[in-house]
Amino acid sequence: MRFNTLTGLCILGSVLGASPLNMVAQPVPLVAVRPMPQSFAQRITPLADLLSKGEGNWNSVNRGYAGDTPGGIKSVTGKNFDQMTIGQVMRMQRHSIYAVGRYQFIPTTLRSVYLRAGLSLRDKFTPETGIGWKISTFAGRFGEISSDPAGAPLTLVFRLVLESQKQGEPVAWITSLGSTFFPPDAADIGVDLSAMAVIRVPEFLSAARATEHLLRSGSFGIVVMDVGPNAHLPLHAQSRLAGLARKHDTALLCITEKESDQPSVGSLISLRVHSEKTQGKEDVYRCAANVLKDKRHGPGWGHIEVCRGPDGLH
Repeated sequence: MRFNTLTGLCILGSVLGASPLNMVAQPVPLVAVRPMPQSFAQRITPLADLLSKGEGNWNSVNRGYAGDTPGGIKSVTGKNFDQMTIGQVMRMQRHSIYAVGRYQFIPTTLRSVYLRAGLSLRDKFTPETGIGWKISTFAGRFGEISSDPAGAPLTLVFRLVLESQKQGEPVAWITSLGSTFFPPDAADIGVDLSAMAVIRVPEFLSAARATEHLLRSGSFGIVVMDVGPNAHLPLHAQSRLAGLARKHDTALLCITEKESDQPSVGSLISLRVHSEKTQGKEDVYRCAANVLKDKRHGPGWGHIEVCRGPDGLH
């Protein structure tokens, strides 16, 4: 958990000409989340169970030979794998253990899975860990979530905001004076508005300056810049923001309005996602995140949520 410096935002707002208030300007509908259909991981589990027969359970390890550590990881460290991160397990594989877990990942295999599956070294080493739309994918990175006017970027971003709050991390949202999200919709999916700093600024460069101040504090798990269309950052500003996000392991997200074939806000964007929304039967919507650029794991992966529209959205 980070030290909370939200009380200093009024001073910051006066310096930048911003208004750090949780207020509504022009409401933008937010699609509330409905449980997703069965995931790929759930569908493939029966096959994985078959392949793993005879390998042991999730806490199994060996030091080079099958059965040479009958007590599993707890006999080595005094704790189970669900209390350890992927990074900790990978470091242990360099000197004290070899094959790990139910599928007996050897060092090269675990590293390959980590790189290709969009995981973070901070993710817990549990059976549930895998590629997904989660805060650890964006931590320490400068990301952009774009969409055309009919897209659903707020739905996707607020999933990350909610996860960050559940982890005890403060959240900051920077937006223009003319538009912001609709607070009741955010509250409806569980976001704690009282624990979220919303700063309203007159133009994009002011948003960049406010973001830099917030990142330098090291107090936020996620900082969102909701900047709309025609946003572009000079290279020196991109470099500062990306460096600060990396230094403090903060997820820095820029929400923009553009087509998928239009360029990012800058060349130093580490993760570019384009959001699309399609309507199904009645009030059901399909919200898709298509990864166009990912400097860490490569493009091509994505995320889909099936959601319901808020009252009045047709």
